Amino acid sequence: MKILLHNMLRCKKDSCKTGGYPLTIVQADEVEESETQGTAKGLAKTLETRVDWPVLVAVARQFGWAELPEEFDEQRLQEEEFVQVVHGVLYRKVVEGKLKC
Repeated sequence: MKILLHNMLRCKKDSCKTGGYPLTIVQADEVEESETQGTAKGLAKTLETRVDWPVLVAVARQFGWAELPEEFDEQRLQEEEFVQVVHGVLYRKVVEGKLKC
C-alpha cells in the first residue's frame, strides 16, 4: 500500500470510534522506497486534490521517514529537495504491515 493510498483510506464500520479516518499504521514490517522522481507540477496537483497534509506529516514522523513542516507552504514546491522528499514519502510502499481504525 502506497502512503498516498493510506492517506485516503477510511474505515467503513459503523462502530469505528475515530470516524474511520485516518487509519493508523501500527506496524510496517517491510517498506519499499519509491525509485521514481517527482515533479513540482505533479506534486502540486496531488497535494491539492488528494492529500490530507497533517496525516502525511504524522505518518512521515511516526516512522522517521522525513521531518515535514506542520503546515504546507506552496512556495516550497520551488525547492527541488522538498519536492523529492514529499514525493518519496507519498510513494513509499508498505508491503507488509498492519492498520487499525
